[in-house]
Amino acid sequence: MIKKIPISIFILTILASLSLISCNKDDDNGRKVLTQAEIGEALKNTTGEYTGPMTFGINEPYKPNSNRIKTDTVFNMKWSVKKDTTLTIDYIPMKALVDFITDTELKEALMDVQPQALTCHIDFFDNDPIQFYLTKFKPQTYHVTYGGKQHEVIIYYYDARSFNSSWGAFDYKKSNNFFANIFTDKIMVDGVVKDKIGFHVNGICVTTEKNGRPFDIH
Repeated sequence: MIKKIPISIFILTILASLSLISCNKDDDNGRKVLTQAEIGEALKNTTGEYTGPMTFGINEPYKPNSNRIKTDTVFNMKWSVKKDTTLTIDYIPMKALVDFITDTELKEALMDVQPQALTCHIDFFDNDPIQFYLTKFKPQTYHVTYGGKQHEVIIYYYDARSFNSSWGAFDYKKSNNFFANIFTDKIMVDGVVKDKIGFHVNGICVTTEKNGRPFDIH
């Protein structure tokens, strides 16, 4: 089920990520360097199954091609962190990825495909509270038909240390809430990056609960 939440929540998460990115630019020279034991402990405390809501930016439906962002939330999302640092989100809603695309045929074709899991790895840079970059995103590849032809569409995400670093945090000492802010990067159609179709950086915010139960939404 999709449900709107206040724009203030989405804005706060974006501001938090920008603040973290700004701080970490200085940390490159003097940030805390975790030992292998600290990394192992952070991974041990992070490994597990999670359930919770995902929030993402969308266009205003009553204003075609609007650049003003509103938000939608999908509940009962599931994801996991494995012992090899792999983080897998069961699926990313297609609306979160293509809502701003102005190429109507491409957008409609993508909205009809089955959403895919998103896989990446976590790279810890602090252990109190646990904080990490999201790295090595596996691009999502879709094969769609529109305009009378078949097309290969690939969606990429911003990796760690890029301008819009994807990152997360888990303060397990205080709560079971696991937070991640994931940024889309670019879309490629038949081997060509499409930068004039409205696809732009979009923050996908996930807040899940370790071993959490699905929410009952009425």
